[in-house]
Amino acid sequence: MCRNKSYVIVGQFSRPQREMYEALLEVQEACLHLVYPGALSLNDIYSEMLRLLGRQLQRLGVIPKKLSSTQLLQVCLV
Repeated sequence: MCRNKSYVIVGQFSRPQREMYEALLEVQEACLHLVYPGALSLNDIYSEMLRLLGRQLQRLGVIPKKLSSTQLLQVCLV
């Protein structure tokens, strides 16, 4: 199974590109661990992915850390 199709065009990631790549990879791997027979519904996995993505974007300073859970979900849905 191919889990990643990101390629560096200029030879290597810049630091911000590497940080974003690693953050997204962490979210993807966390979500993959949620997929097994009898596990969560796809909707639940999607919701968890949005929550994890929001936390990673906050950690990287892309979105403010002071957002409520509802606001964070709205930002990730855009």
